[in-house]
Amino acid sequence: MPKRIEFVEDAPSYEFGRDSLRFRAVVDGKEVKCRVTGEWLMQVCRSSGMSREAMLTAYAANKAKIQTAARKLIEQLPEGQEVILRTGR
Repeated sequence: MPKRIEFVEDAPSYEFGRDSLRFRAVVDGKEVKCRVTGEWLMQVCRSSGMSREAMLTAYAANKAKIQTAARKLIEQLPEGQEVILRTGR
């Protein structure tokens, strides 16, 4: 049975120690934490760098692409598991 996936429409939060952005999804009524790494943004979205500003700009410009990739992972992962978009997957 397909999962009902909705992304929360708030700004992503920057995680300095992880060089990533955190955003949220709601899957079948339960919140799932999602993260996209700066490296993934540089490789897939052509981000100009790993700074907070560069990552937020890349996220805003590629939000649909990021959510599509996260949706694919959500469909594959066990319920409630954190979703991480990173290179090498």
